[in-house]
Amino acid sequence: MLYTILIYGESGLYDRLPASEQDAHMKAHKDLQDKLMADGTYRGAVRLMGPSTAMKLEAQGDNIAVLDGPFAETKEHLLGFYLVECESMEGAVAAARALPQSISHYEVRPVGWAGGF
Repeated sequence: MLYTILIYGESGLYDRLPASEQDAHMKAHKDLQDKLMADGTYRGAVRLMGPSTAMKLEAQGDNIAVLDGPFAETKEHLLGFYLVECESMEGAVAAARALPQSISHYEVRPVGWAGGF
């Protein structure tokens, strides 16, 4: 089954970390990606651009308005996600546990539809 590991955190916080901490965080991500690739469970990962780059589509009667972002009045945003194929939720949670926990938090959720997989 496919699972997402959603990555939440404060936009821009990573960029404000000292280079050594950024390197440590990226190493943890690279190590997880290498492990998932070796296991054959890696299906992709993305880092989303900041919320200020977002566009929101909103139905307004028969029209669709396109609005500039950001929209949520919150410090934390969806920063990116992994897509992994695991036999169980426990396997996906184990993968998420390998990620750096100090500046981000994670949500693991089954994928109900993923065309092509």
